[in-house]
Amino acid sequence: LTWVIQVYNDGPSVARNVDVADTLPSGFAVTSVVSAPAGCIALPCDLGDLDVGALVTIIVQGTIDPSVVGPLANTATLTSDTDDPDPSDNSATATPIVKAIADLAIDKQPTSVTPFVPGTVATWTITVTNPGPSEATDVVVTDVLPATASSGVTLTPSSGTCPTTTTCNLGTVEPGTPVTIAVSGTISPVTTATSITNRASVTSATPDPDPADNSTVSTVPLSPVADLSIQKLAVNQPFVPGQPVTWTLRVRNAGPSSATGITLTDKL
Repeated sequence: LTWVIQVYNDGPSVARNVDVADTLPSGFAVTSVVSAPAGCIALPCDLGDLDVGALVTIIVQGTIDPSVVGPLANTATLTSDTDDPDPSDNSATATPIVKAIADLAIDKQPTSVTPFVPGTVATWTITVTNPGPSEATDVVVTDVLPATASSGVTLTPSSGTCPTTTTCNLGTVEPGTPVTIAVSGTISPVTTATSITNRASVTSATPDPDPADNSTVSTVPLSPVADLSIQKLAVNQPFVPGQPVTWTLRVRNAGPSSATGITLTDKL
């Protein structure tokens, strides 16, 4: 934010020992002070003597705290050792309105080994960032996992709370301070899908100048793994030549995924 202060001597005499004070508002941090003609590099400004018709421009630059919103009043006042017949214009106030904006963005990436294996726990990390310039308030993340991963869902935020398995209330997200959410869910062992896709989104009470990055889609391939084993047991031992014999075949699947298209071959 830049403030411009102009001091003018309308005469008829030289103004002696002119001093300019500037009452800066809370939440504003000065980064530089310059003047034309040169001479003022800090507040208050000692301008010395000001000739009739002379004009001095003081430029005050600084940054606004990300939490500041609403009116931002700034009053500059000048004094001089020379009597002023009209002191009513010896101070001036500027009150710009600060409107907050926060460019929130969201990203979701898998953190467990990919491709995901049906029947196992899959994990992701959601990251919400705020490049600013203002803080984002009442931030809410929504992440609804598909039916193939809707079992045992947990959401664990680095700040805020997740009252349900689909939403997290992050509160205020400061500029430059990312918030993460650890997401986990069990992939259904019987799914025949080849991938798992879901969308996560973020909203805030603070206006966002670029809402295009307020949602993200994560797609992770699925690759089933089934640990099959077979056991063959003779039932009527000892076998007697000329008599019927019986075997029992036991096929087991230790998982974690369901096995499909199983073919059993038994060559006697």
